[in-house]
Amino acid sequence: VEINKDCQVIVGGTIPSSDPQRILKTNPKINYVLKGEPELVYVDIAKNIDEKKSLNSIENLNYLEKNNFIANKLRPLIDPLDQLPDVRMDIFDDKNFIRPFNGKIVRMADFELSRGCWYRCTFCLSPFQREGTYKKAKNFRREKSIEKIIKEISSLKKNHNLEYIRYQDESFNSIKEEKLKDLSKEYKSRVNFPFIIEATVNTSTENRIRYLSEMGCVQVDLGMRRIR
Repeated sequence: VEINKDCQVIVGGTIPSSDPQRILKTNPKINYVLKGEPELVYVDIAKNIDEKKSLNSIENLNYLEKNNFIANKLRPLIDPLDQLPDVRMDIFDDKNFIRPFNGKIVRMADFELSRGCWYRCTFCLSPFQREGTYKKAKNFRREKSIEKIIKEISSLKKNHNLEYIRYQDESFNSIKEEKLKDLSKEYKSRVNFPFIIEATVNTSTENRIRYLSEMGCVQVDLGMRRIR
């Protein structure tokens, strides 16, 4: 594949974050590996490109210099999550919203209202991110405010004519019961939008299940974890 030599190739995600040095040394066409959460890093990248500056000083970026591995400082986790811009999906092809569900073809999108999970399920990437990338950060589990959630979901539902939404939170029911109770009231009155979640058995209390039902939850995917 021919690549414009003026184009900087940057990769990120779980696998590159786990071993940036190996990714760089086995893929010579990659210039940088972005480790950890990317949103604020992208802002710095765009700014430096606009100003025709090197990307070498940007936090979270890893690169090779004369075949020597350079790992820049890892910035803290994004906290609070409300500082992030509202989610927009208008750049995606409309086909991304068309999916099978419960024997029908529906319009659905993915969304997150929290990040991080405290459990150590062997099938999940969250323990690696918490203990490996972020060295057991005390604020690894973070949640958006109720107002931020309602605003973003209402916009997505309206702008893309969605019928369902799938929350990709690692453990949706880790939300405190009191917050979920307040969210359920606001969600039902202002959004009224059926949804799917992922949860763990031990966080699925009677109160949480009732609040989810009142909100319009139509499916809960449960993860089973092995106690170590």
